[in-house]
Amino acid sequence: MRLATLLLAPLLLAAAPSADEAGSSRARAVALRYAEQSHGAVLFRVSTQTDIRGGPVRRNEVSEAIYLALDGGMVRKRYLHFRQNGRELDARDLGEKSEEVETPLSRFGLRLPYQRATLGDYRFDAPVDRGETIEVPFHAVVRDQSHGDGRMLLDRATDRIQRIDETPAVMPPHATSGTVSVIFGPTVGDRWDIIEIDHDFAGQLGILRGKLHSATHYDRYVPYSDTTRGLAALAAFDG
Repeated sequence: MRLATLLLAPLLLAAAPSADEAGSSRARAVALRYAEQSHGAVLFRVSTQTDIRGGPVRRNEVSEAIYLALDGGMVRKRYLHFRQNGRELDARDLGEKSEEVETPLSRFGLRLPYQRATLGDYRFDAPVDRGETIEVPFHAVVRDQSHGDGRMLLDRATDRIQRIDETPAVMPPHATSGTVSVIFGPTVGDRWDIIEIDHDFAGQLGILRGKLHSATHYDRYVPYSDTTRGLAALAAFDG
C-alpha cells in the first residue's frame, strides 16, 4: 500500500489544481459571466457625494450624471448637476466636465479582475470558504493606480460577484492609505451590475492630515438595442 501511494503521489499532486489555478478559475468564470451580462448598450444614472476634510479645509461635492456604456465600456457621459460647497456649475461648466477623461479610480478607470481584459494583470490565491460567500484574494502584477490588491466576494449559491474590496497598488497624490469597494447587485431584468462604489482615503500634505470619503450610486439602468438609441436617450434625459 505504501509503495502504491508513493507511486501514485506525483500523479495525484499533478491532478490537484494549485491555489493559483483554483483562484484563477473562479476569476475567469466571474469575468465571463460579467461580460455576458454587460453585453450591449445600457444607460444609467450616477449620483456621487464626496466629503474631504483636512485641518481647516472642508469640501463637499454632490453630482448627478448620465452614462452610456457598451459591452462594459464607457461611450459617453453627461453631467446634469454638480455642486461644490454649495456652488452649482452652470451649463457651460457642466458641458466641460462631461468631456473630462475618467480618472484611474473611477468605474471606467479601474482595471479590476471582474473584467476579462484585465485577468492577465492579476494573480489569485486559493478561494476561501466564508459560509454563504466565497472569497477570492487577488494581487496586481501591474502596479499602478487603476490596479490593486484585495478580494472578490462571490455568493456561494449563485456564484455571482457581490463585491470587490481593493487597495490601489499606487496611491493618489498625497494619499497614504485607502480602499476602494465595488458593490454589485440586480439592476434591470436579469442584469447583475455595479450599484455602488465607495472610496475611503487618508493622506497628508505638509503638516495637514486629511480624509476623503466618496460614495457613488448607480441606478435607473435602461438597456438599448444600439448606441444610437442610447445616445439619443442620454441627450434627452432631464432627470
